[in-house]
Amino acid sequence: MIAEFDPTLQEHIRRIKTGEIHDHYLGHNIQNELILMLALEIKKSIVNKVKKAKYFSNKCLLLRCVDISTNLVKVEEYFLGFLQVDNTTGKGLFNELVDVIKTLELDINDVRGQGYDNGLNMKGKNRSVQKRLLEINPRAFHTPCGCHSLNLVLCDMANSCPKAISFFGVVQRVYSLFSSSPKR
Repeated sequence: MIAEFDPTLQEHIRRIKTGEIHDHYLGHNIQNELILMLALEIKKSIVNKVKKAKYFSNKCLLLRCVDISTNLVKVEEYFLGFLQVDNTTGKGLFNELVDVIKTLELDINDVRGQGYDNGLNMKGKNRSVQKRLLEINPRAFHTPCGCHSLNLVLCDMANSCPKAISFFGVVQRVYSLFSSSPKR
């Protein structure tokens, strides 16, 4: 389909169809490999910016730093991906975080902030990720996740207003009605 508008790709597909070439690099395996290679290069670029900035804060795999790689110095956030975690205890999550920081070749002593949701495993006082990181690096101050805090405020607000309770109750019943039957 893309070849219809791209003469280079048109020629490439013609050569495949006529048997002039056998390795065409259009299969899903090579495309996935190219995507993975691009992702690794982007991740390397981000990590290099974070290393230049020296200090960073982590929000799981969202890193925030002062980007000094250009003349315009600014605070940037970079999403590096999702983690598959089997152990969701504070210790398990902390170990995963430490492993990721080591894999990215960042120094855990350069962490200056940590932001998590309000779960005990993340920000509790005894065995949480926050507590364990502070034991290694006391300069890694915790600030609650702004989005999660806003979500909690909105939930509390909605639960304290009779009109909001009624409105969201109706929305929930309508959703339940439609989701229970594909025909609806």
